[in-house]
Amino acid sequence: MIPKAKSVQLRPLAIGSPRDKIVQKALQLVLESIWEPQFLNSSHGFRPGRSVHSALLPIYLRGNNYS
Repeated sequence: MIPKAKSVQLRPLAIGSPRDKIVQKALQLVLESIWEPQFLNSSHGFRPGRSVHSALLPIYLRGNNYS
């Protein structure tokens, strides 16, 4: 049991089992291989190798200044 944030109550510490982590990773690999080719190249949300920085890079390279 570990303390809750800003409270005197306790909660159980939940750590996923190695089997659960393996199943989750396998599902991630399968689903990414199915859906990744269908996304547009300009889509950056929660994709492998994509981030806010990769979305802003073309704007930066064009010399536009946004805040």
